[in-house]
Amino acid sequence: MHPFRPIAFAVLCLTFAASGFAQYTPMTYRTLTVPDGLPQSYVSGIVQDPQGFMWIGTRDGLARYDGRQFKVFRHDGDDSTTLASNITRKLTLDRDGLLWIGYEEGELDILNTRTEEIIHCSAEVPYAALKHSIKMDGPIVQDRSGKHWMLSKDGALFVVDLHEKQLTRHTATSLFPQFDEHYITGLARVGDDMLLMLDRSMAYINGDMQVRERVMFDFANNRLYNPTVDWKDTSPLVRSNGDMLFADQGRLVFFEKAKAAFTVFRLPVKQYFIMPRLLMGKDENIIVAYRNYSYYFYRATNQLVLVDTMASNQYVKTALCVDRSGVLWEGSNGFGIRQFDVYLRHMPSQAYQIDFPFEVLHHLGIAQEAVDRTFLRGINAYFFRWVNGRDGQIWMAKAGEDSVRTPNLLRYHDGILRQEHFVYHNLSPQPNQGIDALAVDPGGDLWGLDHRFRLIRFDEATDTATVYPPLALGYLKDRFNEINGMVADGDNTFWICSARGLIRYHLRTGSVAHFIEDKRAVHLLAIQQDPRDPDILWLGTYSDGLIRFDKRTGSYRFFKARDGLPNHTVYTIIPDARGVLWCSSNKGIFSFNPETYQVHGYIPQGNTPLVECNRFHCFVFPDGKLLFGGTGVYTRFAPSDMRDDHFEPNTALTGIFINNKPAHYGNPEFPLDRPINALQRLRVPYHQNFLSFEFAALQFNAPEKLQYRYKLEGFDTDWVLAGNKNVATYTGVPPGEYTLLINASNTSGKWSSHIKELPIIITPPFWKTWWFITLSVLASGILVFLLVRQQLRAIRKKDQARMAYERETMELEARALRSQMNPHFVFNCLSSIKSLIQQGEKRAAVAYLTTFSKLIRNQLSNTQKEISLQEELDTCLLYVQLEALRFGDKLSCLFEADPHVNLAALKVPPLIIQPFVENAIVHGILPKAGNGSVAITVQQQGDNVVCRIDDNGIGREQAALLKSKRKARHESKGTLLATHRLKLHNTLSRHNIDITIDDKLDENRLAAGTCVSLLFKLQP
Repeated sequence: MHPFRPIAFAVLCLTFAASGFAQYTPMTYRTLTVPDGLPQSYVSGIVQDPQGFMWIGTRDGLARYDGRQFKVFRHDGDDSTTLASNITRKLTLDRDGLLWIGYEEGELDILNTRTEEIIHCSAEVPYAALKHSIKMDGPIVQDRSGKHWMLSKDGALFVVDLHEKQLTRHTATSLFPQFDEHYITGLARVGDDMLLMLDRSMAYINGDMQVRERVMFDFANNRLYNPTVDWKDTSPLVRSNGDMLFADQGRLVFFEKAKAAFTVFRLPVKQYFIMPRLLMGKDENIIVAYRNYSYYFYRATNQLVLVDTMASNQYVKTALCVDRSGVLWEGSNGFGIRQFDVYLRHMPSQAYQIDFPFEVLHHLGIAQEAVDRTFLRGINAYFFRWVNGRDGQIWMAKAGEDSVRTPNLLRYHDGILRQEHFVYHNLSPQPNQGIDALAVDPGGDLWGLDHRFRLIRFDEATDTATVYPPLALGYLKDRFNEINGMVADGDNTFWICSARGLIRYHLRTGSVAHFIEDKRAVHLLAIQQDPRDPDILWLGTYSDGLIRFDKRTGSYRFFKARDGLPNHTVYTIIPDARGVLWCSSNKGIFSFNPETYQVHGYIPQGNTPLVECNRFHCFVFPDGKLLFGGTGVYTRFAPSDMRDDHFEPNTALTGIFINNKPAHYGNPEFPLDRPINALQRLRVPYHQNFLSFEFAALQFNAPEKLQYRYKLEGFDTDWVLAGNKNVATYTGVPPGEYTLLINASNTSGKWSSHIKELPIIITPPFWKTWWFITLSVLASGILVFLLVRQQLRAIRKKDQARMAYERETMELEARALRSQMNPHFVFNCLSSIKSLIQQGEKRAAVAYLTTFSKLIRNQLSNTQKEISLQEELDTCLLYVQLEALRFGDKLSCLFEADPHVNLAALKVPPLIIQPFVENAIVHGILPKAGNGSVAITVQQQGDNVVCRIDDNGIGREQAALLKSKRKARHESKGTLLATHRLKLHNTLSRHNIDITIDDKLDENRLAAGTCVSLLFKLQP
């Protein structure tokens, strides 16, 4: 893209017209040619699609432009999905986003601008009659029902119905049999009706082809059809009020609807006829491009004005388009494209004729002869000082340390430059020097500051220049003493901007104060009073941006690149009539709103852009225009022309790179099922997760000023600011679902509300997919289950073997215990019989022996593991009878059983109760003085049966004491063995028999016997 070039072109604000007639002012433009990527320099058509892309037809293919690069579509004889030809003749975009492409050879294609799919319309059977018959320079107009109307070369009308795939041909005779008309020469849509231009008249018809109105041509040479120029098109541009303008051979014809009157405007006569190109903007002003001329047909006056003439007669303007951002596109016949920003005015950069002071004086209208008579002749721009005074006066001075006898001071007013003859009145002994700073106080008095930091008051009434003593800071030869500006307050307080920082000086008191010395930014370049707040100063710095300084508090705030400044160097600060500050920097010009802090940057464009500005190279003209300069070039503009940009551009996705390879639609290597910007989602495998995206904001005023930001939702936590860089790159993105968001700002830095979104799915490897993980978990679970089950079976089998062994062991042990019980019991019984015999009680011994024999027979028969409780009680009864025979009246026994208890059904170990009965008798009753009793009761308590052995003997504590004193030859083990047997029984039978032994006490808390309770659980 070539840089901006200034030309003498009217400000054609087609989209946003100002009141009044077009003014001839220099206007800049850009050019797009083959080196920029345009496929060919002959441009046959330019349109903008709904997304914002620009489509450009050439004689070597079709190009789509996004503001940065071209995407070229060409014919390929081996690929039927490509263009029908490379030589385009006409481009028309309908309201459905379909691009109709007419070719030199007569073919007609339809391209879907979103999907980029191409239909070879004239090659399909229903529309075959269009080939070679359609008037390629004529319009294609879509009616209210969606049908497309177009003209034929022989003066007929084609109507294409894409939905029904039908083509209908109408002639003027068939449509208007009542008229003496044979040819249709143009057409346009007017509201819901269609307007057909005939040979000698025009007719308004509805969708049913019924005539609503006919208007006869009453101008001279009113025949429009020319059989020798079959490509001539007289289709009009129709305004909302019904007025219209159409082109005819060598002329333009205007029809004013309200007056039903025609006006003819003659065009320059040329050797051969070329159809003018007409373009109407939203304001209904019309541009006419004819050969190398441009005309402006203004709606308010209906006058045709020539506004541009290209120097070369070979230059022909072949296409016109105004895009939605306000850029006028002009195609040519071999010179590429020119772009004019008719909405946003650009600052033009121009080369100095001589230098900066010369341009200032030249634009002020001062003759060089007048300049040569003053100190301004050949002045170095860095020594040029000025200040606006009262009543439109401008004071100019020369700075520097050269000694002078009279002040170098000039006054400019009403176009006259006059040397002022002030006489120095020195209050300081040093020689007078140049004036390094000028200021006008609120009262209108002029003040200066010389190179020695001495204030100078200029009294216009007496022509006296009073020089005050130097500021108390002193004048040191070994220090940098550059003075860069001064502001005068009304109380004889002066604020001085210098290499030493900001200095405040009170003339009356002589006090001096320094500010911002604690910061690095002590070298100030510019100072300006806030236009609205007298307590605020604005300071420009060498490397720290813009400073807002509060005079009252001494506080300050820095504004830098993070706040929108294009550069940290601020050379000059000038307020405009609106109070906006205009500043120059090392990166062009920028405006700064002191109230909102909004920043807008500008780089003046021309053959040499103004990028790096210079100190002191600024000026304000009486008409409010500003001039800023750099090295070799300058810009002069009206701040009011630099309107804010409110356009909100769409952002388009223009390129995708996967693993550093460009991904294209149709490439089997990459999963793109449609063109890049039409993608609904991007799905890539895990090993293709190195992604780069190219994008472009579809605003063409100043692409270099557009800013971008992007964010990958699910990966980025915030927006990534990319500046003017239009590439987003992500490496090693893990599998998952994401959404790429792309946003762009306009030229004013405002972020657009249109955000491009692209869902991205990075599929994981199969071993990380949900189904594989699910199957793996299930398989692992099943495997673990089988292993655990097998292990449990082995453990259970081993446990069963161990338990069987233990059970067998315990049964053997139980048998051994039972075998131990028998001799113990027999020993006791024989002892009793022995005692009776020794006592001579033979009868009692016989009875005892009889009972004993019954007991032995009963015991020998109870060798099984379990017997009934009834059998156990019978055994106990026999035993008690034996003991009663032995001890006589000293022992009484009671057996009592609950009749509801089924004693025969309840199973218990054999001889489990008898040891406790024996223990009660032997250790409880017999040692007691007097008689004793033992009660054996059986009762049911819920699901349990309780057998109690209750005695009134001496108790366990006394029995144990007696036992310890007595050394018996045999130790009784009956109770201990019975308790052990109960434990074994509980283990083997897996149901518990609980035993409880309670010591009874009388009212004196003395032992009153023992109660043993055996609790048996009833079997279900």
